[in-house]
Amino acid sequence: RLGQSRFLQILPGIKYHLPPAPRKHNPYATSEEEFKKIILDHPEENLLQVLTSHFMGIDELLAEKIVEESVDASPLKPLPREHLWKGFKSVLGVISANEISPHLILDSEQKPVGISLFDLNSVPEEQKISFRNLNQALQKLFSLEIEQRQGSRKLQTLISVTRNGIEKLKKTEEKLKKELSSLEDAQAYKKYGDLLLNHLSEIKRGAEYSELTDYSTTEHKKIRLSLDPSLSPKKNVEAYFKKYQK
Repeated sequence: RLGQSRFLQILPGIKYHLPPAPRKHNPYATSEEEFKKIILDHPEENLLQVLTSHFMGIDELLAEKIVEESVDASPLKPLPREHLWKGFKSVLGVISANEISPHLILDSEQKPVGISLFDLNSVPEEQKISFRNLNQALQKLFSLEIEQRQGSRKLQTLISVTRNGIEKLKKTEEKLKKELSSLEDAQAYKKYGDLLLNHLSEIKRGAEYSELTDYSTTEHKKIRLSLDPSLSPKKNVEAYFKKYQK
């Protein structure tokens, strides 16, 4: 019936509105509690679907590696859904440390399927090619795509698209690096705000810094946090949380 959805109506004189994009979670900003809730709240989806559908930047190949890592880390078979967290955290840690092992994945006819950041145990050896870095894997992927279209009148267009694709991927890589750095800074501000809040009674008004013990580290490191002497201890805590929320 007319009037039920402002997104689906395509009629003369009626403005069409794009449906809202599905909300996906930032994997680096998702806590263990949030992750397990997402996983358990969607029992109708298999393990690969729930990872690719609800987290940004996770495709089927990356989801497969997360499941592999989780299965290896869990003594329980079949794998309980909530045990995906171990593999999830492990894989993200490897990516953050740039310790990836790029592989070009091929189908049974040796045609490229995509690029995996890891060596997948489920893929036969003859259907994957390892590379020292991601750029080499991308170049090989695009060159194979070009070879498959040799003789086509669209070859020159494809070469141009390939070059543009590489440039876009480089820009995306730089953008992701900046976003990751920003996210890490934000998490640091939250940590410092929490630390000050837990030691609020120890902070003197007018102090320019406060040296506090971080008990979340194994060596109980001392952290020296700068303070605004014109602000009260509580306002200094709020200042750190404001930086986290930006």
